[in-house]
Formats: sequence, C-alpha cells, structure tokens
Amino acid sequence: MEPLSFCAQRHPAVTVELREIAALAVENPLSQLHVEWFRIAGPRPRAVLTDREEALLTVLADGPRSRRWLRAKLGAMALELLPTKRLEQWGTIRRCALTPTDVLHVLGRYSRHDVEAARLGASVLARFCGKDVETFCRWVESTFHELVAMAIVRRELSLTLGDPGADDHPLLAALLTELVTQRRQPRREFDLSFTAKRPIVGIGAPAQAFVPAAAALVGGRVIVPPHAEVANAVGAVTGHVTIRETVRIQPETDGGFVLVSPLGRGEYGTLAEAQAGATDLLVAHLRARAAQFGTASREVTIDVRERNGQLADGGVQLLELVVLGTLDGVPLVG
Repeated sequence: MEPLSFCAQRHPAVTVELREIAALAVENPLSQLHVEWFRIAGPRPRAVLTDREEALLTVLADGPRSRRWLRAKLGAMALELLPTKRLEQWGTIRRCALTPTDVLHVLGRYSRHDVEAARLGASVLARFCGKDVETFCRWVESTFHELVAMAIVRRELSLTLGDPGADDHPLLAALLTELVTQRRQPRREFDLSFTAKRPIVGIGAPAQAFVPAAAALVGGRVIVPPHAEVANAVGAVTGHVTIRETVRIQPETDGGFVLVSPLGRGEYGTLAEAQAGATDLLVAHLRARAAQFGTASREVTIDVRERNGQLADGGVQLLELVVLGTLDGVPLVG
C-alpha cells in the first residue's frame, strides 16, 4: 500500500479531490474507503479479465483515481464493490491510502512528501473515529509502534521456538499482546517482560521516525544505518517472495461439496475430490503468480484445516475445510 502523501506528490489532482472529500466529511462522516486511490503499478496479468476489470484498467490508464470517482464512473453499487481484488493480488494495480508514513507527516516527524494530502486524509478518518486529527494520529502512531514490536517478538520466537501462531491461538495472542503493552498499562496481578538481545535494524525512509519507539517496547537496541531510505529497494532483491491464497470447501445439502474461492467455484461428489481440486487450483494459481512476482520457486505448501460445529446430540459436523496454499521463494536478480 502506498502512502497518500507520496501518491499526491506525484499526482496533484489527488490533493484537489481530497479537499472535496474532507469538506464532505465535515457534514457526514466518511469511512476509510473514501480516502483510497488506485493506480497502475505493473503489467497486465496473463489471466482472462472480466469486463469490469478491463474497464477499471482503462480508466486508470490516465492516472490514479479514487474509489469515489471509480464508483461513479463504472456504475458500481457501492465503494467496496469495485473489481480491484484480483488486480491487486497480481500486482497490476496498487492501492494508495492513509498509512503510518502519512501520520508521521501530520505529526511533523517526517515531511518528504505532500503534507497537505496526509492531513486531509487523516482529518476524514479522524472524524469517522470521533477524534480530533492530532489525537487520531497519535493513536495510530502508538498502535503502529505496538504492531511493529509485536512483529519483532513473533520473529524472535519463531527463530528459536517455532512460529507462535498467535493468529490461531487466543491465549498465545493475549500473552504476546501483554508483552508489548505491559509498559503502557501494567497489570497488578503479574508482570511479563521481553528483551530483544539482538539489535533491531531499521530500514526505509521513515525508519528513524518510528523504529526507536517501537523497539523501546521490547527493550531492543536500535541501529538505523546510513542511507536507510534505500534499504527497501535492497530488500526487494535480497528478501523472499511469499504468496498465499485460500480456498474453502463447504458441504452441500445434497451430500456433495462446493469449492468457494476468489479463483473460482467447483462442485464435487466427495470431500477427497474437492480437496484434490482445491490443491490443484492453488498450485496452478500460486505458480502463475510467482512468475509474475519474480521468483523461480515452484514449491507450494498446502495446509488444510477443519472447522467443525457441535450438534445438539453431541456429535460433530463439518462446517468447512479451509485449504491454504503458500509459495515462498527467492526473487530473481537481473
């Protein structure tokens, strides 16, 4: 996701429309969807596009457009019904919206791009949240610090104990949250602490503005190297490409199974056939996307999880089978 301030600096029309949207928000609070823009970011996908996706790419050829403008132009029933999902997944289009970088612009901690655009976007969301702009931005900043600190904790744990899986386990999620927020709101019943022993290296243009505060939540020593602003570009060729997609299999009333996903829909007679179909679909899709994102890796990991419901007689009934495909690879260079 690209910061509004960055997009507006290169395309001044974004700031012009943001002024209109901010004025409308004074009378009627607007959601975050009203301060989202889309722009062309990559080549056309090889997949067959729908008519609506074709129309979207045609109007974006002239430059970034807001959800508000695209809804009116394409005749969408609502802002969230624009045909953007697949094009974003393929990297063909990119979303521009309010990000922590914009918040830093508003708070005066970073000012490389369009400060007015950042402030206008923040004012819309602040009103939606019932806060003044500065209070809203400070809340976003502190929340972002905690999310970065949480990522540091998860990374350190995964390197030594394996992935803590906090997204799937409520107790682990609560404990990890406590580790990060303990300094802000200590509990009387107990204390938890986490101290990162390895230095935390900040990269990216605004690293100096937010990494030290985030690292302080986990007691880490911070290093922001010279020329940190170009480190993201270095990371693009030295890091990993990770692509994920999910397919859901649900039982039908007639005893069959239906496969539901953004990639398509299919009907199968048995659960085994449906799971095999989901696996084949995920492997083909992820390998195609891997080629688009610049990695030669073709190894796809499939993870299958059951969601069951409790019956009145104490039995268990399958609600759905969630099939998650992941492809991880090293980017191609040159």
